[in-house]
Amino acid sequence: MIRKLKFRYLRKRIVENFSILFHRIQCIRLRADSTIARLFFPQRFRILATACWSFPIYSQTFVYQELTQLIRKGFQVRFLYSNQDSRKQLASQFNALWHSRMRLNLHHKVCQRDYEYFAKRMPEKIDQLVDLICQASGVRPEELRAHHHFQEAFAFTRMVKAYRPDYLHTYFFYEGTFFGLVASYLLGIPRGVSCYADHMLQDYVFKLVPLHLEQCSLVIATSYQIKQELLRILRTANPNNIIIKPNAINAEEFPVVKHAEPKNEEPYRLVSVSRIEPKKGLLFLSEAIQTLRQRGFNVEWHLIGDVDGSSSSKDYAQKLRARIGELNLTGYIHLEGQKSESEIKEFFRRSHLFIAPFVQTESGDKDGIPTSLLEGMSSGLPVVATNAGSIPEVIEEALDGILVPQRDSDALADAIAQLLKDSERRSRLGKNAAKKIRERFDVRVCETTFHDSLSRLLSLQRRIDANQDNKPLVTVIMIFFNARKFMNEAIESVFAQTYKNWELLLVDDGSSDESTHIAKRCAQENQDRVRYLEHTGHQNHGMSATRNLGVRNARGEYVAFIDADDFWFPHKLERQVAILETERRAQMIYGATQYWHGWTNQPTGLEKDYIPELGVTHQTVTEPPGLIPLLHPFGAGTAPCPSDLMIRRKTIEQLGGFEEHFQGKFQFFEDQAFLAKMYLNHPVFVSNECWDKHRYHPESCDSVVTASGESDSVRRYFLEWFERYLSERKIKDGAVWNTVQKALSKAGKSTNPTGSQHLEWGSFRRLKPISLDWGFDRGLPIDRYYIESFLAQHADDIHDRTLEIEDDMYTSRFGGNRTTVRDVLHVEEGNPKATIVADLTCAEHIPDNRFDCVVLTQTLQLIYDTRAALRTIHRILKPGGVLLATFPGISRISHTEWSGSWYWAFTSTSARRLFGEFFTTVDVQVYGNVLAATAFLQGVASEELKREELDYQDPDYEVLIALRAVKA
Repeated sequence: MIRKLKFRYLRKRIVENFSILFHRIQCIRLRADSTIARLFFPQRFRILATACWSFPIYSQTFVYQELTQLIRKGFQVRFLYSNQDSRKQLASQFNALWHSRMRLNLHHKVCQRDYEYFAKRMPEKIDQLVDLICQASGVRPEELRAHHHFQEAFAFTRMVKAYRPDYLHTYFFYEGTFFGLVASYLLGIPRGVSCYADHMLQDYVFKLVPLHLEQCSLVIATSYQIKQELLRILRTANPNNIIIKPNAINAEEFPVVKHAEPKNEEPYRLVSVSRIEPKKGLLFLSEAIQTLRQRGFNVEWHLIGDVDGSSSSKDYAQKLRARIGELNLTGYIHLEGQKSESEIKEFFRRSHLFIAPFVQTESGDKDGIPTSLLEGMSSGLPVVATNAGSIPEVIEEALDGILVPQRDSDALADAIAQLLKDSERRSRLGKNAAKKIRERFDVRVCETTFHDSLSRLLSLQRRIDANQDNKPLVTVIMIFFNARKFMNEAIESVFAQTYKNWELLLVDDGSSDESTHIAKRCAQENQDRVRYLEHTGHQNHGMSATRNLGVRNARGEYVAFIDADDFWFPHKLERQVAILETERRAQMIYGATQYWHGWTNQPTGLEKDYIPELGVTHQTVTEPPGLIPLLHPFGAGTAPCPSDLMIRRKTIEQLGGFEEHFQGKFQFFEDQAFLAKMYLNHPVFVSNECWDKHRYHPESCDSVVTASGESDSVRRYFLEWFERYLSERKIKDGAVWNTVQKALSKAGKSTNPTGSQHLEWGSFRRLKPISLDWGFDRGLPIDRYYIESFLAQHADDIHDRTLEIEDDMYTSRFGGNRTTVRDVLHVEEGNPKATIVADLTCAEHIPDNRFDCVVLTQTLQLIYDTRAALRTIHRILKPGGVLLATFPGISRISHTEWSGSWYWAFTSTSARRLFGEFFTTVDVQVYGNVLAATAFLQGVASEELKREELDYQDPDYEVLIALRAVKA
């Protein structure tokens, strides 16, 4: 017994020592690789990637495709993995990646030693990292530090440190990407992630998708649907960082083959390539095979693929085999197991249809764009597939394949039967499919998106690194007045910047709350980089004078402003400095600001967050005075937010700084006055990147002025000043003068001598409306703007089987791939889009519990027996189904199109009470204000009002009433 214990102990020590030695050797190899690459290939970018699982795995060919193409494009790639499977599972086209692999040893002694290594050298940074992960995951610090993945991340980080890559790239949001987070945070290396379809699953405690989206420099979404899902997960994510790059294949590896018709009594061969697991929907296809054989079709199905190591996969395989036996299909369904690439090609050559019966599971698991589907299409196989995941982004119905609803074996059987009976159609679909793969899903087309984005990112990083010792200093100026509520968050966002060569000036405009104390304490605790400034006698002089005080005390080459209630993303200064260092002609830079309602963490606020369109050409320098006629307050383009600006200090001084007479309510335009001088005199770089969030709250200057109704008089004050400015400087540019005169004409320059507000009726002084077509002839009607805002807010409710009135415009637009069947109801026959002809007040022929969502826009006022209609809608909705309804509030009444059927007008109160008779959950929203109501009655289009004018909600003016009701 003692001898056995000694042997076990000795074996344990040998394994430990070998693991530590092996890990050291791997680190030495990586260090040598890095050194050689720096010496002999200095222009190559070094990439370290991982999926951190067994390698290779056949189902991850899209990973290997992506990395192999990086190698072929000249990137130096090292791929870390933890376990090695047979090389037979790796196609020959990925040989380059096989030679770039490196084993990651995750023995607990290795991980423990590497954790101690970093804990000794950067304890504070590890503490910060622990806080960050715990806040994002809800895990307690002691649990995180004890978790094996946290420990293993340090072994990974040690290898990253040895290789010194320019960039880290990971796949899926599991442990590999978690390791990447730790390494990137501790070593300051930019990273990215390729997202396939696992982001919606709550199956890993450290998935942390919002945190990854916030911190990654690059996110690869393999479909448009996945990008939209990611943006819904983190509404504040920068959409420009999420690149859509579909899965792609090397089409040369899967050439088009001729698929001959079966001879004599041979069966039609159907082929599928997939793992055996629930999201593949294989049970439904087995039932479709039985239906086909019962109808007399001689078919057999070959399934290439096997189970993975998960229990769900093994259970599903057992169910599939049992179901095949129950259906007496043992001789007609062949479970072929794992096959090599050459064997798969042979199956494709001998088959007649490729079938992809995939589904989205109850947990949300689904495929993105399956690689096997692309390979089958490339070979010229006609395809029958479900509309699961991102498949509809590959297959255009009836053009290059047939799409059917998920979980519908009859629909699968019907579609397969149609193609088996029509060889000409099969040939056409196969030919179109192969053509599409080569045009849109070939690596030579798709992978360029990743290469180009990565090259731009790393080229910029190299320029920054080259200037490490000679970085220009940035002076950050934060002016504040009674800003206690939000000030700390704004300061923290400055300290979180990845660019570190900055100073912060906290400039007090005579605050009387705790913000003065907050600023002084911050300056005292950070004397090396933070200074506190105030006006003489702690007086209040207004925003412009306070900005100028900061500029006079600035030491930096560049000046960046941040208002005390706004927020910066971490890469703000780094990106802006890099661009201004490259674009030396540009004297100022700004980007796309996120307008931030969601800081309250209330759902209604999150849904209102948006990044407006810039309205001008971006990613380039605009020469003066090109921006004046394009941007607010002269044009339709979005004006820059002060917190987004970075300006060369000498240019601010040359322009005379900010105009200090813009005080009181006129401060609403103090930034526009300075910007007008900038546009007039200097080149400006406009970027489409989002670097900051502008907080909307009731105490902000813009909210106060807008709510007071004085925005027009403030704008007029600005325009009259700018007219004088042009005259005093003898500016003769005709385009600028025309722009200013037109703006002044709209604003109205005259005043009422009695002192009361003078009315300039302009185009509204008329007895007939400006438009008799609701505004359609001028753009998007105002009520339609509100309808679309409401539906966008509740887009997730529009899914599976839906019903809409007259056409499916809104269910198609806002439901997209989430919808499986979109029915259209019309009261009379003759509408070619209608799938149901019925009167909602008496529609007994529509089955109960049929629809997941009903979209009822601008209809209820036209139905006399509203209660009967609501009774029908409640009946035909499934339990948990949602009704999204809108109806007019303040509106003109049409006596032409609806002369005999416009019965009712509603208020939010009457709507809430009426719908409450049928639904237990009723949420009512109203949209509108006095300006929107007036403009809507006149037929003015939404584009002719500013977004803040449309979005301002005054409960006394209900232009549109919108309602969400849920069936219990």
